[in-house]
Amino acid sequence: MFRAILALLLMAAFAVCQDLPAQRFRENPLISLASSQSLGDNINGPSLIRVPPWIGHPLGRYYLYFAHHKGDHIRLAYADSLHGPWKIYEPGVLNVDRTIFFRPQPDPPQNSAFYTHVASPEVSIDEQGKRLILYVHGMWTDGNRWPDDSAASVKWAQSQGYAQFTQTTISRDGIHFEPLPGITLKTSYLRAFDWNGAHYGMARLGVLARATRADGPFEMGPNPFAGSSYAGRVRHVGLVVKQDTLYVFFSGIGDSPERILLSQIALTPDWRNWKASAPVEVLAPKEAYECIDLPAVPSRIGESEGRERALRDPALLAESGKVYLFYSVCGEQGIGAADVTGLIK
Repeated sequence: MFRAILALLLMAAFAVCQDLPAQRFRENPLISLASSQSLGDNINGPSLIRVPPWIGHPLGRYYLYFAHHKGDHIRLAYADSLHGPWKIYEPGVLNVDRTIFFRPQPDPPQNSAFYTHVASPEVSIDEQGKRLILYVHGMWTDGNRWPDDSAASVKWAQSQGYAQFTQTTISRDGIHFEPLPGITLKTSYLRAFDWNGAHYGMARLGVLARATRADGPFEMGPNPFAGSSYAGRVRHVGLVVKQDTLYVFFSGIGDSPERILLSQIALTPDWRNWKASAPVEVLAPKEAYECIDLPAVPSRIGESEGRERALRDPALLAESGKVYLFYSVCGEQGIGAADVTGLIK
């Protein structure tokens, strides 16, 4: 009886969510390839903050970090309003040669599977330490150059324990970041959140992580999507916590078209019991800047090459009772935003 009532309540909650759709910003896309020649041909992985008051003389009220899928540095945009206009900080921040992901250059030109890069920024504010924490990922090979052949390099990396990992960097001003030594997490796409006095994260494929310190290192834990239709398919996530509920915005590899979804996780003391609810759709491509002119096809793992009818890389900002979603458009060709306050109960 109790389970039946609980199921009805969950269904009702999701019905309410579906009746309160995300409201896209009229100014979308906020960032596109036309925003600056320095952005190259790819834009993805947004993460943003309202600049804390202890940062003197900021470029703007908001800092938005993002990446190029194969970029040699993290990008930065700034604005005084979430609706823009967003300006590009042309030098960018955190070059890959400052990180543990750098190796002797150039990379083997005939090997398209491996490339030196730094991407997927995740920024958070450490109020107590008056610093910004920026997690980034790249291909870690302990500084060693990989083989010229793509297939050989995959086998080589597997035999050596090399893969795409996460490193922590620290900044006092939001522009100059100092990497901490070592690996923070042995996977990529980390998003972080605090709950019940502890530090947690969720990374690629939806796997959980936790740490005793906000700057890591993190240990990997269970996957709340295990056994679901999205097991092994969760790409990037965006997270927001309200009381004892974790709202997980994500997109799924293989969806046609790839779109932004939302699952909920009831947070309990034992993280092994955390389970993601069946997702509801938040946003699917429907605007010209989301490549609605292209056919819907199943998305693939890895880089989005050129324009694609797909939405990726959700990132959340909660402030003043509102919750905003930033996301990549046309696969990895720009950044849009939406008000999703109505989805957070």
